[in-house]
Order: sequence, then structure tokens, then C-alpha cells
Amino acid sequence: LGKDSSKIFPRTPAADLPNKCLNTDKDLENFDQYQCVDMTELDELLGLPCHKDVSKARLGVDKWFGDYKVGQLAFSGSTLQNDSNDWDWLVIQDRVYNVTNYVYGLRDENSGKVVKDPNESENAYLSPSLHSLIVNKLNQDASEIYEKLYENDDYLGCLNELFYVGVVDTRSNAACQALNMTMYIMLVFVAALLVLQCICSLLYLARPHRSFTAK
Repeated sequence: LGKDSSKIFPRTPAADLPNKCLNTDKDLENFDQYQCVDMTELDELLGLPCHKDVSKARLGVDKWFGDYKVGQLAFSGSTLQNDSNDWDWLVIQDRVYNVTNYVYGLRDENSGKVVKDPNESENAYLSPSLHSLIVNKLNQDASEIYEKLYENDDYLGCLNELFYVGVVDTRSNAACQALNMTMYIMLVFVAALLVLQCICSLLYLARPHRSFTAK
């Protein structure tokens, strides 16, 4: 309760994605099963269920949760930087992608380095351009590179199905804070003008009235 439970529901298998998302030269048989890839060893040890039967799992959610709303997780920039040692991420257009499992399959068992050449790993099942985007901008904002590589957001659909976990929390953004401060200053200024106008009106009404007498 009060936590993200999306990891107990499987993501779309990579093999079910459109061909444009995939490296079709690879054997995709190992990536065609519904699996809860975001679950950790601790989750499995605790016996958390993986609802692999998507249709029944969805019906169960709708039945027991009733009229529910799907929320979005938000990650601050500091949180992403501090958690880089715990999981691998990528940011594109303020969307956060957890690419830990994909990168894990690319790491050399001896050196621990990530294999950047897709031809050197059978686990590099994404298209060469998406693969290069991930491994070269790991734990960084890749928005600029993405916009140079692709003319539209079609390829974001590939990443959304496999890795999407939330959005970047922009509430602490410096530009937003400056805008908020400006709005507060303007609000105080307008309020001060109204108070001053009210005081002037009261002084005008309270002043003694002059009367003229004939001599």
C-alpha cells in the first residue's frame, strides 16, 4: 500500500514490438515471454507474485480496485543522480526510463563494462540506433540526441513499452522557481497597492469637512 506495484505486472515482451524497435539480426526467442523483469531478487525471495496472465491480471485489478486512477511517479534530478549506483536510467523529454535490465545483459562478466557494439552481444536486441542511444547516454538526459536521431516520437513508444517508469519532477527546476518568485513579488506588489488605496480612501473620508461662514 502506498508503493509502486507495477513491477508485479509484466511488460510487453521485446519480441512483440514493431520491427523498427528491434535488431532483427538477433535471435529474439529469449525475449518473447511475459516476465516481471523489474522484480528484484529480494522481491522473488519474499514471494511477490508475477501476474503473467495479463488478461486475468487486468480483470483482477479492475474488479478489486474499482474506479481507480493510474498515477505517475516523479523523480527529481538529485534523486536520479544519487541513485545512479543502484539502477541505470535514461531521460528523454522529461520521461524517465529504467534500463537496468537491458544494460545488465550487456555488461562484460569480467570487467563489468557495458558492451557498446551491438554485434558483440546477443542481448543487444534493440535497433542499433536505440542501443547506441542508451549505452552512450546512460544515466543522462538524452533528449537532444534523440531529437537529432529521430524526426518524431514514434521510437519513444518502443522505450515506453519496455522501460518507462515515470517523469522528471520539474517543480524544483530553477526556471520554475524563478517564475514562482516573480509571481509572488507581483502578488505582494498588487496587494500593497490595494492596501494603500484603501488607506487613502479611509483618510479621505475621515478628514474634517470644511465649512464656510459669512462675515
